[in-house]
Amino acid sequence: MKALYIATCHLRESNYARFHDHNPIVEITGKCLYRNGEYSIYKHLNRAYYLLWKNVIIGEYVGINKELADILANNGEGKEKQKLNYTLATEDISDAEKYAKFYNFTIS
Repeated sequence: MKALYIATCHLRESNYARFHDHNPIVEITGKCLYRNGEYSIYKHLNRAYYLLWKNVIIGEYVGINKELADILANNGEGKEKQKLNYTLATEDISDAEKYAKFYNFTIS
């Protein structure tokens, strides 16, 4: 599955030189480990996990952040437990449409 990696979009937009040539559209090949509504968690590399909203990567963690996926799926209920992660994830979701349009990517 193709996914839009919002963090790479932010880095490219900020002209962060190291990521200038990185493609923000990546292939997700890992196994889906958890799903709650529009949110899912996929294994990536050895100890990394992507948190996705639809087919948009909104976070990468060294552990399975099932709690954050559940908080997002439940419209922020319990967000105090992961305030920073929740805030960053919702900001990434709000940026997704802009970046999808810029990179001609369809969110599904």
